Amino acid sequence: MFLSFFTVQDCVILPGEKKYLHALNTHSDRSNQLFGDLKEGDIFGLCPCERDILGYGTESRLLTLSKKLEDGSYSVEVEGLRVFKIDEFVYPLPGKSYPGGEVSFLDGDDLLSEELQDALVEQIHGFLEIAKVDIRIPSGALNTFQHATLHQLSFQEKLGLIKLASETERAIYLVDLLEKKLNMYKQVIKKFRIDLTVAADRAKRINPSDN
Repeated sequence: MFLSFFTVQDCVILPGEKKYLHALNTHSDRSNQLFGDLKEGDIFGLCPCERDILGYGTESRLLTLSKKLEDGSYSVEVEGLRVFKIDEFVYPLPGKSYPGGEVSFLDGDDLLSEELQDALVEQIHGFLEIAKVDIRIPSGALNTFQHATLHQLSFQEKLGLIKLASETERAIYLVDLLEKKLNMYKQVIKKFRIDLTVAADRAKRINPSDN
């Protein structure tokens, strides 16, 4: 499939995720022309980059597009649909100033084992328990990208996820990643509680008459 591309620095959008991209520089010919060509509801490819294009991206739908009159900048709301691998990158497209190219979608429609489904849900419940939120999510109710959008993943963590072609690979990746995050949070909370206990004990030993 062929898509027009919007390249964005250090930003990954996951399928099912909605994101605002604020204050895009309309002095850039690329963004100016691309969003001038698109209308709300149109599909394009959002491609993360660092110094160079990273070879993957997310098919995205333009939900809202507004132009701020003060500085002429765009505010864009987009929704992620499907992840893809870039097969051919063309820059610029003929008659345009922005890139585009052929993509292959990484649909990953394989079914997860019950073991992996249960492991993902256990991770969510672990975070909810820390937050003292009493919500139970049935095993198998969410796909891997829906699971991922429940967590504050970094740019590199999201990038690692969208590069994986199957649900099983993504589930294994998430279980390992979230287990490390959950253990880290538990250690931080444990240390915080210990510090509070020590502070309380010291406070009890203070003799007001010494002040």
